[in-house]
Amino acid sequence: ASWTPVNKYTYYTPYGIKSLTPNSGPIAGGTDITVSGSGFKGASNPKCRFGVPGSYAKTSGKVISDTKMVCQSPGGYEVPKQASLPFSVPFSVAMNGEEYEPWTTSAHRFRFYDDPTITSCTPNESEVGQINEVFLYSDKEQEFIQPIPVAGSKYSDYGIHCKFGKYGETPGIIVDANTVKCNTPNIHKKPEDLDREVVTVSVAQNGQNYNE
Repeated sequence: ASWTPVNKYTYYTPYGIKSLTPNSGPIAGGTDITVSGSGFKGASNPKCRFGVPGSYAKTSGKVISDTKMVCQSPGGYEVPKQASLPFSVPFSVAMNGEEYEPWTTSAHRFRFYDDPTITSCTPNESEVGQINEVFLYSDKEQEFIQPIPVAGSKYSDYGIHCKFGKYGETPGIIVDANTVKCNTPNIHKKPEDLDREVVTVSVAQNGQNYNE
């Protein structure tokens, strides 16, 4: 866990982080992160910080309860020139913004990645009422990344998912660096009630942000 430092001069209620869900998101930002921990109640201006002093981005947080707060990942985080995506940065929170800056120690990390371009899928059609395996392939120069498990969270909260347009989402797995496998969703309609329809298939590498 990550906690604020405590000593004889401490004049605030210590607070800390136990987990982040999800713990990764696209470099474009916009990932809704649930921060689980304790000591959040009564925060006057909660903030989330991505990175370290001198090279970080901050976003506003919202406290849900004493043990839960949410914030969103920043857009366009500046990755160091000598580094490349995916790139993990320390993650910390502060409950009182700029006034006191009691940031939690950086034991937790958030990983930024770039979404690969989906180039094809096999098979590219399925009959209503059938559940089939579908393989999605990315550009050879762009790779999928394995999700990092989050203790106490379900795979659906942070893992690979596929979306078949308006017909729903299903969990997926990475077969290799350029291939994801998932099943078609269970469509609760009769085949005669549907015309032949083409939908876009997209992938979320964190269970949330689809590369549409």
